[in-house]
Amino acid sequence: MLPIFFFSLIVIDVFKELLLVGEFIYSRQKKDGVYGIRNTLGNLLNGVILSLAMKTSIVFYMTLAIKHHFHNKNIFFESSFLNLLLCVILVDLMYYIFHKMHHEITFLWNFHSVHHSSQKFNLSTVYRISWIEQSYFLLCFTPLLFIGFDPYTILASAMFLSVYQGFCHSGYFTLPKWTELFLVTSSSHKNHHDQDRQYQDSNYGAIFSIWDRAFETYTEKAAISSPGTEEYETNNPVMMQLIPIINYFKK
Repeated sequence: MLPIFFFSLIVIDVFKELLLVGEFIYSRQKKDGVYGIRNTLGNLLNGVILSLAMKTSIVFYMTLAIKHHFHNKNIFFESSFLNLLLCVILVDLMYYIFHKMHHEITFLWNFHSVHHSSQKFNLSTVYRISWIEQSYFLLCFTPLLFIGFDPYTILASAMFLSVYQGFCHSGYFTLPKWTELFLVTSSSHKNHHDQDRQYQDSNYGAIFSIWDRAFETYTEKAAISSPGTEEYETNNPVMMQLIPIINYFKK
């Protein structure tokens, strides 16, 4: 089942890239400012190096996962649809905690703020992520190894989370309003990218909104949405990584 699931995620991710191209062309023709040439180019260039950081994250995770898998035979959860579904739910909970920590701990915010620095909210924003944060991203899910989940099921769940979260950055497409009762949508996630910290420090979930509702970090859509951060604004891939760290040490 997992090979089919992995393949499906790859196909869906390719569709997301095509959707990005379609949204970009539509935005430029409409001249609505959802996409900007410099902003989009900067995000995509950042994504080139980000892909290397992602591979580093996978290497770190698989090294730990395989070592644990071969030295521990307590794999209670074998690969099946129900176990994959349970793993996806727990992976999203782990991500909620990981994400919230990166907003509340100043040192971690220096990395995570890269993603929030974009003055535009669209599919290309997915590629504006800290290289450092991405390099250890998968390690936040390793606690699931110690309760017996298969390492490949965890990896598949993490990939699903990343792909789903990618669509939540669409500048145009969103799910019906009623789905926000239990799912993250591009409309609710746009709130999270607002410069106002009241909204920015909310809606941490990647797939499910139930964690934000349960832990009282959910906010409704802001009347006026202004994506970005007040700390800095740049579309240079190198500077968007360095400015937060430089400012941190200056302080």
